[in-house]
Amino acid sequence: MASMNTNSFVWKHFYKEEANSGIATCFKRRKTYRTSGNTSNLRDHLKRAHNITNQSQIRKRHTDDRNAFETQTTDTYLQPRKMRSQTLEESKSRWEIAKCKCGFLTNFNNTTNLKDHSQRNHQKKWDKATGNNSSGSQSSNEENVSTITDGKSERKKALDNAVAKFVIKDLQPLSVVEDEGFKNLIFELDPRYSLPCRRTLRDKLITEAYEKILEVLSGVLARTSQISLTFDGWSSRTMQHYLTVTGHFLEDMVLKVATLGVISVPGRSTVADLKLLLNTLLTDKFPNLKISCAVTDNAKNMSATCKHMKLPHLPCIAHSIQLVINAAILQTNEKKGSIDVEETDLFRIIDDDDFIETCVDTSVYSILKKCKQIVTFFHRSGIAIKELSNELIIRDQKDVKLIQSVETRWNSSYYMLKSVYAAKDAIAVVLSNVDNGLQPLTSQEAKLIPEILEILKPFVDMTEELGGDTYVTISRIIPSIKEAIINGKSLTQTLSSKITLDFQKKNL
Repeated sequence: MASMNTNSFVWKHFYKEEANSGIATCFKRRKTYRTSGNTSNLRDHLKRAHNITNQSQIRKRHTDDRNAFETQTTDTYLQPRKMRSQTLEESKSRWEIAKCKCGFLTNFNNTTNLKDHSQRNHQKKWDKATGNNSSGSQSSNEENVSTITDGKSERKKALDNAVAKFVIKDLQPLSVVEDEGFKNLIFELDPRYSLPCRRTLRDKLITEAYEKILEVLSGVLARTSQISLTFDGWSSRTMQHYLTVTGHFLEDMVLKVATLGVISVPGRSTVADLKLLLNTLLTDKFPNLKISCAVTDNAKNMSATCKHMKLPHLPCIAHSIQLVINAAILQTNEKKGSIDVEETDLFRIIDDDDFIETCVDTSVYSILKKCKQIVTFFHRSGIAIKELSNELIIRDQKDVKLIQSVETRWNSSYYMLKSVYAAKDAIAVVLSNVDNGLQPLTSQEAKLIPEILEILKPFVDMTEELGGDTYVTISRIIPSIKEAIINGKSLTQTLSSKITLDFQKKNL
């Protein structure tokens, strides 16, 4: 094999694994090539991958780059494994790290990254250091940079508004602009763009977006002949109370829904407080609305507020259906007192052990209570849920997931019963192996659940149909109720248990 010139500039970028192996490896890319007694393959790689063609070009780049960057020597762990005809000190000098004053770090043995970084982020200093006065590309680059960094430029404003829209549309926290992952994504898309800070996002961008949307919505509602309102109270995770008001109207014969406001309720949700909050919203933001009716739940304060505001009131039919189902399950004993209809929220009191004594028939209630305890146990035990998953896989039921009942989620009792019944065999195996005092479903309880589900199914379908907001629902109320009654009566022949027969009669 012919000997190679070890003084060639390519050995500033390659090293040999072994002295006579004939294999050279690139320091930066870790690419290996056969030398075959010459450096043609190595030169070709430097030209294609690193845009390096000759030694004079390297010297010029090193001279230019060192005017813009300060360097420091790396620790010994960054040295190459073996380098032919190179001492340890030579190895260290070829593995210098270039550090820009802005904090950017890269390997100094190749200046491509340094040049790109300087031209991209320090255009003026780079041109001054290299003596580049070509006005064509320079003015173009300066113009491009200014369109991203200048707060008054249209491009900067458009990108800031896009970030604000992303936060609003996807309900992102304001802190997303400070997350490293999001900042890295934006940098990869365009490193010239600087994200707005959280305060700017909150006090300026989102506020401006709100005012624009409010102006557009006010103009649309001013042209609307009739609008119906829905409002309801809710609490955040920090137990802060809010009142949300939505409007339903027609625009070009298409049903539209808009959130008119989310109001913080500082005190108790009394009639006087609710009336004041609603009047303030409607008077200040949307004056002269032609309100045809207001739809709320069956709470007394809501209906009384509509009465004091002289608004035509309609109770929410979906909420009324839930009250019917819950009242049928609970069936309080008249001798021991009963609870008000708006308080007949099944899962607010299903954990009350004393309340079960006031029920006339506790069978359906007991099954629901037991199923909720089972689901709660598995959701709180990582070991138990893993064993349950294994048992479900054995039974080819890996898609079955236990669903918990939630007091604010309609039909959740139905879906909870359905999931527990589907996984009853796997649940029984897991509970038999743990000592927590929780018993699986008995054979009688497992037999009753399908009949309970069959009774609840028409109400589930009716709730989902009447709970839509993209189509008119008031005209479907009477037909849906009639259909539920007819389907309910036809179930009498298929229900074998007296308990489910009584439960079906209480619902209808």
